[in-house]
Amino acid sequence: MHRDYTNPTDVIIKIFDESIEITNPGRLLDGLTIEDIMLDNYVPKHRNKLIVETFYLTGDIEKYGTGFSRVNEWFEDYPKLDYSLKDLTDIIQVKIFNKEINVPVNVPLNVPVNVPVNVPVNSRQKAIIEIINQNPRITQIELAEKFKVNRETIKRDLKKLRDLNIIKRVGSDKTGHWEVV
Repeated sequence: MHRDYTNPTDVIIKIFDESIEITNPGRLLDGLTIEDIMLDNYVPKHRNKLIVETFYLTGDIEKYGTGFSRVNEWFEDYPKLDYSLKDLTDIIQVKIFNKEINVPVNVPLNVPVNVPVNVPVNSRQKAIIEIINQNPRITQIELAEKFKVNRETIKRDLKKLRDLNIIKRVGSDKTGHWEVV
């Protein structure tokens, strides 16, 4: 459904002992970014409207534009698994992996290279790291609104990232800021 049929490249699925990689011809549409997808912060658009409609009418998909939201929810139920997305200009690559065995070389959202490679963090926590890199003064309330979760969920995520020494709080709770270690 998502492929760009003007690109002659095939969809490629590689199965390894520790991961699965899927490459799909086609770029992200109209300024959509990997971060937007990971944060579930986008308006869905269809490259192949007739194909999407056919899949919907045959019952092969439930709704339009909810795929990544449902994928993210599914991965929450399997804490040992995670995935990464990489935009390779005219190809999108998805890598699914066991966090306890393998962390992808292409960690999404520009996670700093000094983050330990075997640290088990979920996709929301990876996105939090990127957001803190871009806006160190972001508040827990703003993070909760961005991810559409409650503040307690964000507090747990931040605590885990602090406990793993990935981020730290500099200064007071009110006037301080976050730093990626």
